[in-house]
Amino acid sequence: KGRPVIAANGLSITERIFYASKPGRPQVVMGIMIRLRPPPTLSPSKFTVTRIIDLLRLAAASHYRLISYIDPQTMLCHRLGNTVADFHLPHRIVPRGSGEDSWRNEATWETVFREEINRTFDTSDTSKPLWRVALIVPPEMMEGEGERRVGRVEGGALRPYVELMHTFHHCLGDGLSMFSFSRSFLDLCDKERFDVEDLKLGEVELTTVPPPVLDNLVNPSVFEVLPVATGMAFRFLSGKRHRKFKGRVEGEAPPTTTSTAPTEQKPLMAAPSTSVSTASLPTAVPIPRPLTNPTSGTLTRFLWFDSDFISALRKKSKSEGTTIAAVLVVNALAAVRSTYATWDKYRRKPLPSRQGWVVTNSVRHMLPGSRLIHGADKQSDPASMVFGGYSGSVMNANLHLSDTHAFWERARVVRRAISKCLRSSIARLKLVNYVYRHPKLWAYVNSKADLAKMSRAYSVEVANLGAWDYPAALPTASPSDTRARLEHFAGVVNSSFDGVRGLFTLGVITLAGNMSIAVAYDASAVSEEDADVFVGAFAEGLRRVKEAEGRISIMD
Repeated sequence: KGRPVIAANGLSITERIFYASKPGRPQVVMGIMIRLRPPPTLSPSKFTVTRIIDLLRLAAASHYRLISYIDPQTMLCHRLGNTVADFHLPHRIVPRGSGEDSWRNEATWETVFREEINRTFDTSDTSKPLWRVALIVPPEMMEGEGERRVGRVEGGALRPYVELMHTFHHCLGDGLSMFSFSRSFLDLCDKERFDVEDLKLGEVELTTVPPPVLDNLVNPSVFEVLPVATGMAFRFLSGKRHRKFKGRVEGEAPPTTTSTAPTEQKPLMAAPSTSVSTASLPTAVPIPRPLTNPTSGTLTRFLWFDSDFISALRKKSKSEGTTIAAVLVVNALAAVRSTYATWDKYRRKPLPSRQGWVVTNSVRHMLPGSRLIHGADKQSDPASMVFGGYSGSVMNANLHLSDTHAFWERARVVRRAISKCLRSSIARLKLVNYVYRHPKLWAYVNSKADLAKMSRAYSVEVANLGAWDYPAALPTASPSDTRARLEHFAGVVNSSFDGVRGLFTLGVITLAGNMSIAVAYDASAVSEEDADVFVGAFAEGLRRVKEAEGRISIMD
């Protein structure tokens, strides 16, 4: 541990980079959606938007970054009050759409998800925190004034539910932080807190303790960072000689021309016996064809794999000496090949045989008091509940991948690389820390770095939050369970900011064995036809991998 380089209530070095987006350019924004039903024994009149907002404020009270504004000049965080009653949460209420098919109601949350992930924050406004919530509710909630209940009772059965889309500026924390806040909120969602008349918000203090800043826990020497810098430079230069997949450019037409009107989304998996659900795939939002729109924007698709499917896939992966994370990477790279095989120019020449991939991880084991490095349960370890920026990543810019490669052999190669994730993440943390501690070197690097030119250097980035126990009652829980029911979830970071690493970004969350995968991509680089192919090939690829006996190739 060396001389602190950041004030205790300041943003870390990496978070400062996220914060300092160029004016007019997309910010680094991340979001998580949860669908919530009240406890079965709760009176419908008690399940109100006011109470939900108050519970969100209570949950935020224990996370310093969420109840603070950021000074644009100093990048220091300051509380927005003393008690929960002082803290006002930016939010909006959206009426849910209706339709004959129950899954078609999901189109509203998917639309809101895309809207929120593309909305920037006013970083100059010091009256608000850099996060917000959109509540998607039944239309009847939008009627009348004052306290309005969500849902109604029909035939003696309670059928209300709300969807909450939490959106955060990435400078506040990492992907696991989003989940940490969701756990804090869901812990409060029980019958007792919905029933009580007064939550006494004026008596609950906002935390005064900012999250630890990892940059203050290291002070690397030049001998520690020189090998890291040399290795990164070598990999960068050696990778430039290989052909790779790139996003579309202006004037480059998709393989087919379709109407710009939204069309009905067909399920990608035709077999009814499969455990893959694609009901939550959204209707595509059209973009200009050919791509002539210079404005970037993130579009999203959603996949859902139930616990039976994931259990079988995990068992298969383990028998082949690899992991789910590695399987997701290789399957995504294979889906990229399927996508580009539809391009006219690749009908005349071979597809590139090199691709880059990124997998994110967490370095929370470095936080004071954490026992994660010693095998502590991540569910209960205090480091898992901190809201701050503690993510790292491992990457390979030049994985050799062709149609004839064996899928499981490539997955084992990726697994071995992922196993070094902690070491590589800490090494890069120290490198950035060393440069920042030398102002002239930091100024020089900033003057030369152009994040826009570095965007989408990899085919895929897998932001995997890992597997966790359910943070609320299961939808099938006993009626005597007084907790709220969590029915659906999804999360991802946007794909349009300068420096985004993947052509496709996959946000992966696994709770109680169920896996949600949100696929994000930039509209200026990926057409909707390309996204159709990628998502379809990805879902079908996982099914084939799970069911395959013996050797299976990338082409298979």
